[in-house]
Amino acid sequence: MRRIWTIIGVRDVRSSFAWYQSLLGVPPTVPAHDDFGQIVDADGTVLLCLHEWGAHEHPSLTSPARAQPGNGLLLFFRVDGFETAFTGWGLEDSDIVIRMIRAGVRRKDGRFATGVLHLWHPEADRSRFAANKTQLAELITSDRVRAVSGLSALTHERAAAV
Repeated sequence: MRRIWTIIGVRDVRSSFAWYQSLLGVPPTVPAHDDFGQIVDADGTVLLCLHEWGAHEHPSLTSPARAQPGNGLLLFFRVDGFETAFTGWGLEDSDIVIRMIRAGVRRKDGRFATGVLHLWHPEADRSRFAANKTQLAELITSDRVRAVSGLSALTHERAAAV
């Protein structure tokens, strides 16, 4: 089986390393290099790689401002992930799509060209749909790209509760 190692471009590998280890619940260690480190779990499986922006002139890791929108993971972090203020059913997907388009992604229609897999889950509570709709309307009238309460607001304690 092949494994895909997720690489995230960061400004400071050492401090980002500590933050991601805390978020993932991994015992603290230090990165192997000043510009690169692999966060691993207890059995040695690589969970995440951190790479300093601009080190070694990798085209997609030159800087956060120059990262190509086609790099989905970098784009996900550029918009700060999903907006956690959406609760229950509805419109969180529209919110992230609008912010990704503002960040530079161009839509491609995959209909009849790719498989789509939906993971079954119980139907979510729809009682907050009106509040979610108001929140989306506020995003539409703004020029905001990043989530107000996204990945950067996530703490280890909060991630463990999710």
